[in-house]
Amino acid sequence: MSWWYTQHEEQLHGYAATREECIEKGTAYYCGEPFMICEGTHFKNQVPDFDSWFAEAFDDANADYASEDEYPSASWSDDHYKALIAKLTAVANEWLDEHGYRNAYAIDAGPYEQITPALLAERSKSGEEG
Repeated sequence: MSWWYTQHEEQLHGYAATREECIEKGTAYYCGEPFMICEGTHFKNQVPDFDSWFAEAFDDANADYASEDEYPSASWSDDHYKALIAKLTAVANEWLDEHGYRNAYAIDAGPYEQITPALLAERSKSGEEG
């Protein structure tokens, strides 16, 4: 999880590892103007559902070599096809993780907290006293 700062919930502008660092960065970025922070994490890119199209793609790729009445994948047993889909899914998941392609662009953001000049002044005041 990371902390994010923004003035618009639709578009997060920056992030930090901690809430305090996020407030510091947001304050500098927005020059003391009000902004919001939230905790969030990237949505995760998922492997496509190979089951929904792999046999069809296989049949299309081999249509020139098949009879007119039968598709090349028609001879596959259900168990063999399930095993193939499981292997393809596992390899694709491993590849996404290995090369760092798992994080999606979008962020799953938690509730926003408003950071205002008054709150910043109060934080500054309490920091001076402590």
